[in-house]
Amino acid sequence: MFDPCYARLSCVRREAHGSYVERMHRRHRQRKTKFLLTLIRFLYVLACVPQEENMLNFKQLEALYWLRELQNFGKVAKRLHVTQPAVSARIASLESQIGQKLFERTHASIHLTHLGEEIAEHAEQIVNAQYALLDNIRRNEKSVLRMGMIGPVALTWGRGLHDRIKKIEPDLEIEFSVGTSAQLERELKAGSIDLAFVSMDTRQKQTSSDLALAYDLGWVATPGLAKDLVQPLSLEDLSRQELIMYPQTSPLYSPVHDILMLPGASHGVRHHASSLTTMIEMLRLGYGFSMVSLAVVEKDIEAGHLVHVKSAVTFPPLIVHCLFQTGHSRRPLRMAFEAAREAAHAYVAAGTRFIRIAQDKSANVSSASGQLQVGPVHDQ
Repeated sequence: MFDPCYARLSCVRREAHGSYVERMHRRHRQRKTKFLLTLIRFLYVLACVPQEENMLNFKQLEALYWLRELQNFGKVAKRLHVTQPAVSARIASLESQIGQKLFERTHASIHLTHLGEEIAEHAEQIVNAQYALLDNIRRNEKSVLRMGMIGPVALTWGRGLHDRIKKIEPDLEIEFSVGTSAQLERELKAGSIDLAFVSMDTRQKQTSSDLALAYDLGWVATPGLAKDLVQPLSLEDLSRQELIMYPQTSPLYSPVHDILMLPGASHGVRHHASSLTTMIEMLRLGYGFSMVSLAVVEKDIEAGHLVHVKSAVTFPPLIVHCLFQTGHSRRPLRMAFEAAREAAHAYVAAGTRFIRIAQDKSANVSSASGQLQVGPVHDQ
């Protein structure tokens, strides 16, 4: 039966919703205009600064930064979309202005001098700031959430986090950056990403966090390599095997390296991988043994492709927590953090044997603006 009162009420609700949407669009246009005016003023002031003949420029520093990262002029040229002579000219002009050599070339590679390394450290901050500015301009046009995560997170519940956020905010664009904790923390400080799931050094005092996961670590190999060994392996027996090592930027490199340098360790073949995914593939192919997050290879262990090798050489769990910048928009971060907690809890509840919820306390460690902060994101 038609109800005129209900019809009028529905009409009022639609009008109210329409006016709310219109107000939100108007506020977005106002913020966009204000941002663009601020950017124009900044560029005008920058253009009015007198360019001295010996002043360093961004293209020189960008070339030096990528030369340190890639150690190859051809790769730098490809990364910057310029010719190799153009890269050489930028580095040469930088050396000319400074008056000292910034790199040494050998038959196999390129290495920066001590001064070159110092300048490259400053160049990294400038390059990251430039990239962050471009990201902010792009974010002003569309909603983008950039999240960083270490390999064990990306290869376990990272995809579940993506799906949960897309279900809540279908129009929100999500970009993932997967790397080491050190790399992600640098990107976070530079503003290139909004939040990061990184490892916490278990040898230091842990900071209370609303989301902290414990990833069990263990030695893994193919059944063929482990079948004739008496387990648990002693340090001497383990170190005698061919081992796949982490890159030096990984937080797991030093603990394994330090163990292998103890007096009771033996000398053996050491393979080196540049990423976690490479290590896992090398394990599957039978290159040797490696100490990895067991959750990452849980399906391989269940299928019998890999085995968990018992050893007297053990390590504490890898603790993963969340870092975020205080200066970013709060609402998307809070939503992403809650989605991350739900995704992580769901993954653990699904029956994984090698990940546990380490802590679940409503705590927050605040810091000065622009610094890293650990814990949940609260509205301010």
